[in-house]
Amino acid sequence: MTETANHAPERALDEGEAAALLGCCRATLARLRRAGDGPPHYMVGKRPRYVLHDVAAWRAARVRAGTEG
Repeated sequence: MTETANHAPERALDEGEAAALLGCCRATLARLRRAGDGPPHYMVGKRPRYVLHDVAAWRAARVRAGTEG
């Protein structure tokens, strides 16, 4: 886990929690991870874990501006 500025470790999200935060299903998040296109993660055994601020930053970087139509 990473540490924030006050040195308290940031809670890790499991795959379901990260998927819910991103508004997708676990299968979509797993597919993105396998393709190398998902948010940064680390493995605990065979289970992926995500740091909240990494998931939020990854999501924010993919927000698209609306197009005029």
